Amino acid sequence: MKRKESTKTSTYLLIFLLMISMGFHLYDHSSYGQIAVSAEEVDRYKVHTELLLEAVEELGVCTPDAALDVFIKSIKERNGAMMFSILCDSLKKNYLSRLEETDPYWVTGVSSPWVSQVDIIKETKKKDGSYEYELLVKTLTSAGPDREYKGELTIKRVGDFYKICRIFFEKDFGIYTGITLSGNSL
Repeated sequence: MKRKESTKTSTYLLIFLLMISMGFHLYDHSSYGQIAVSAEEVDRYKVHTELLLEAVEELGVCTPDAALDVFIKSIKERNGAMMFSILCDSLKKNYLSRLEETDPYWVTGVSSPWVSQVDIIKETKKKDGSYEYELLVKTLTSAGPDREYKGELTIKRVGDFYKICRIFFEKDFGIYTGITLSGNSL
């Protein structure tokens, strides 16, 4: 008999834990001898974001050139989430908090001028195994070419993937990465 009660108790405990993890709230009504469960609305977008950020930690690119391609695509498509996905851990935390302040929807850049072209000026493989890229980013408006920005990226292998560990650009380029770069570097 005791075995059944402990199995029943364990089952209830497991159900309660699952419900809590799904966003349900428990209320103690011990004066009535009950515990009530409420399915109050959970901010599903917050949950989605947390799950996606967790999933990003398990994904990556397998070559330094692929990391560079994702960087270029992220600034052309104005996608802060894409940029976040290829940053090394030391940059991610800082980037995310600063991005939340400046672009809470994670849409980076501006509609005009937009990034039209990124030229690789120089690629250098360093002794420590990292790769340094010198870039020239060209912007465009509907009236024609606009400003050009020179910059550098450092990409390193982190675990199984290549990540950007340093971003350095001329002043005012931060609008295209989603943050105002203090000291022109992230």
